[in-house]
This record gives sequence, structure tokens and C-alpha cells, in this order.
Amino acid sequence: MKVKIDGTDRAAKIRPDIEVENVLTKQVDSARFFIEDAGALGLTELQEVIISNDAETVRYFAGFIDHLTEYARGTYLDYDVECTDYTFLLEHPEALVNGEYVSQNDDVIIADFMASSCPDIEVATYVKSLRTLERVRFPRMTPREVLEVLAEMSGGDWYVDYGPTGGAEKAYLRYFDAETYSAPFELSDSPDMAASYPYEELVQETWAPAVNMVEVVGGDYLSGDQLLYLAGDGEATEILSPYRLRAPVAGSLAVWRNDGSDAVPSWTALTVGVGYINDITDYDCLLYYQEKYIEFATAPPDLKLAVKVSGRQEIPVRVRVRDNPSYAEYGRWLATVIVDREIVSKDGARKRAKAVLAQEAMALPRFRLRTRQAGFEAGQKVRLVNSARGLDDYYLIQRVVTHFEGGGYANYDVELGTYNPDLVDLIIGLKRQTRAEWSEDEVLDELLDVSVSVPVTIVVTTTIHATGDYYWDGGADDDGDTVDTNWDFATWG
Repeated sequence: MKVKIDGTDRAAKIRPDIEVENVLTKQVDSARFFIEDAGALGLTELQEVIISNDAETVRYFAGFIDHLTEYARGTYLDYDVECTDYTFLLEHPEALVNGEYVSQNDDVIIADFMASSCPDIEVATYVKSLRTLERVRFPRMTPREVLEVLAEMSGGDWYVDYGPTGGAEKAYLRYFDAETYSAPFELSDSPDMAASYPYEELVQETWAPAVNMVEVVGGDYLSGDQLLYLAGDGEATEILSPYRLRAPVAGSLAVWRNDGSDAVPSWTALTVGVGYINDITDYDCLLYYQEKYIEFATAPPDLKLAVKVSGRQEIPVRVRVRDNPSYAEYGRWLATVIVDREIVSKDGARKRAKAVLAQEAMALPRFRLRTRQAGFEAGQKVRLVNSARGLDDYYLIQRVVTHFEGGGYANYDVELGTYNPDLVDLIIGLKRQTRAEWSEDEVLDELLDVSVSVPVTIVVTTTIHATGDYYWDGGADDDGDTVDTNWDFATWG
């Protein structure tokens, strides 16, 4: 095994009990090891660390030193080294993501912002297209925050892969559908040692369902062409509309007044102006778009069908989706609400709700086990067979902790099951609520610290008059002027 620190293999000074933790998505992979007699190595934070096999064809970990603990042992210095993987680059990018995407696939969006934010991470090989997004905005967000939003909207997952060998790129981004990323083999209590391998210490946990009813509150979507009927009272010249009104697909907004009755209407077309721009004396009525009302020169009649309007309405997205099998299982509704103003269609809202329900509507088991077979990665789907418990199903690998031992051996502690929200998700959710707002008119005022060196040469000419007489009180100088001496300002030498 090789452990390269800042490009130099230091494995000879490192204890064999190296620990590498591989986790799914929102958490960062980490590594930890103890290095002895390292005082002359110049270890510092953010030095690159790559742990691989001797041939450097397989990387077990790659990232940066995150934390150093120094131990003085006589004249020697030992270090407990903690490392974070290349996800660090997503949290501390060269540039924040600040943009809007309309009708774009998620893989196209990722390729666009990663090119400027994290050019060291390759995105062409393992980033899959999972969904077309109608409109999405990212106001000054880190690439990691953006990936979390995209994965949540698409029902996918992601992580940073260190890559099998050291190429031009530091790492590869994997963005995938969790249902299609399979492990290279199965786990079974009756393994054939080819397609399936053994495990030990199988522990099962079961989590209660988090939610089985989701309400999505989105932005506004534009309806198709509609006829809207408004009531009048014969006195008020201003009539409210339930929604903001827009022109129809073809033509302009049209308004009619009913000069007949509710039973037999007689529609008279009115001229329509724009509030705050036109004057009511020049038009039959004025449309106030933001305020959602129409002002009339003459009050409409006291009828339920006093006014007819032809146009389109901006309707708020409000969708509620329920999981009936979950309700039948547990006998109660467990509700939550998702507020996302970037969702501007009912179809998008339904997909978002269904993605949440697919993960959280049913109480699904989680397993912990240990195996000696290498090859598992967080995010893979693996088949687990246990005849004693009647288990034979596919589960998602959430965490792999590798414990290296002497002689090149290793144990792998594996956690698998289905996604369940934890404290990390709650912290990320709170962070998203405080992210910067989007502004169409914003201008970035960037202040750069610049150091300028300007050579300055100063020439001073000093003239010393060393000739002439010194005079006591009452004497005269070379010009014939009287010179007085003040005793208070003289000392005897």
C-alpha cells in the first residue's frame, strides 16, 4: 500500500491500522492514520493525500489533510492525521454558482457550472441525465449545495469518485439514479465465492416512516386561455380578480360589460388600458396587474355576471400527494410541506412530492454487517440474502468503513438500507433557508487586495559651514549682524 502526502510516499512511517470511511452523498468521505517520526516531513493542512495499492491502479482514498494532532515523543514528533476527500473542492470552489437554467437537463447544468467552479473534477464520464428541469435558479451557491438541490429534485444521488489512477483530473463526479447503480457482487449466507460473498455480524434496524402526505407550495404557473366572470354591485368602479391577469396566447386582454341580465347576458366590448400608465378618461377600464383588479370608468351593473374577461391567469402551484399504502399500514397521515418557488408546474410539483414519498412513506429496514470482500461503494445497490431471516432483496449501500490491517488485509463495515433523513439533512436544510436571494439586477462589486511595490529614492544635500568665528554676547557674525547668546539654551562642554 502507498500513502502519498503532497506527492511523496510516506507509508513506511504510517501505522498499518489506517481507516477510510466512504459515505453517501451529503456527508464527506474521510481517512485517518497515525504517522510516526514525522517532524522533518513538513506536514501542513490542505496537503494532498492519496491512499492506493502498490501499483497505484486502485485508490482507496484521495483528498486533503483536514486536521493534524501533534504528539511530542522525546525528540520525535508523531501526528494523528485526519483527511477529507475531494468533496472539499465542491465546498470551496474557484467560483460560486450564480445563474438560472430554463428547460435544461440536469447533466447539462452540472457540466456548465462545474467547468468554472471545480475544473479539477471530471463530469463527462459518470454524470447521468435524470430529469429535465423547467426552471431553476442558484443564487451564489457552492457546487455541493447545487448538487444536493438537483439530486433532491431528480430523485438521484451523487458522490465524488477518486478515480482508479492519477490522471489529469483529481477525481470524477458520479451523479446517478440510485436504482441503477449495482454492486459488483452479492452478499449471502450461502455464498458461491464468485457472484456472492459471505458476511458476518448482521444487525437489522427499522426506522419509523417520516411522512406519507406531502404538500408542495411552488411559484406561479400560467394557465391556458380562459374566460373569467366577475360580479359587480352597480356602485364600485374597482373589481378584484382572484389572480393576476395576462393576455391570451394570441391577441390582447379583452374585457366585456354585461348590459343584459345574468339569465340573458348582452356583452359590450370595452377598451382596456394599463393602470398607472394610461388615464381612465381615455379608456373604459384599466388593468392593474400587480394589484389584481380592474378599474372601470363606469361602475359595472349589479349582476353576478357583470364582467367577462378573456386572458390567462397566474395561478399559484399548490399540490398535495398522499401515499395510501402507508396510511393503510400505519392508520394515520404524517404530513409535511415543501416550499420551493422555482417549481412552476403541477407536474413538477407532483414529481417532487412523489420523490419524497418514495423515500420516506414506509418504514424500511437498515442493516449493518462486516465483510472481507473489497469492492463495495456507497451508492451501490446490492442484493442481501439471509435464509434465517427470510431476507432476499436489494438495498442501497449508505456507508463503507475500511479498516486496514497488517499484511495487506482489510475489513469492511457496511451499512445498507434505504434513505432516512438524519441530523446532517436538517443542518443542510437550515443552511438552504439562509442562502442568498436571486436578483435579476444584481451587480457584483468585487474588491481585490493588490500589493504594489514602488521604489522611491530620496536625495538629501547637507551643507555644513565649518569656518568662521564663534562669538560671545555682543559679538558680530560674518555679515556684521549682532549675535546674542541666551544662557538658558547653552551648556558648557
